Amino acid sequence: MAGIFGFFDFTKPGPGVPKDAPPKHPFIVFFEILQRKFWNFVKINLMFLFFNLPAFLAGMFVMLGFFPHIIPDALDSPEGILSDMMMKLVLLTVIMCVPMITTGPAQAGFTYILRNYSREEHAFIWGDFKDAARSNFRQSLIVGTINFIVTFLTIM
Repeated sequence: MAGIFGFFDFTKPGPGVPKDAPPKHPFIVFFEILQRKFWNFVKINLMFLFFNLPAFLAGMFVMLGFFPHIIPDALDSPEGILSDMMMKLVLLTVIMCVPMITTGPAQAGFTYILRNYSREEHAFIWGDFKDAARSNFRQSLIVGTINFIVTFLTIM
């Protein structure tokens, strides 16, 4: 006999779930999934922060890149201004290419994990993220580029 005085005995069959039970309301299902997967959501958000950190840092460098001059004596001659602008353009291009590569696949991987959670299917956080990011790399790179262009046009 399991449990204490017959209570909490999970070895004996119980009433179970009726076969003709109505499905639960999606609002209730949402909070049940949130309760069961809360710490997995925290892990996913921390991973998302980690993969979007290059985009955040690149944005910081872009903001700082517009204010100071790369070449100290750039304002003394027209050639200095031109070379300063060219250096800024090269640096901005290099800096902004990193987030386009990391953000899109990260969104694809996390979308796959969250989709599995909403369908109440099992998902390994790191393994499924890696597989989804690799298999959808080309599409996610295109979407990341579109997001970058739209964000850039919105800011300007």
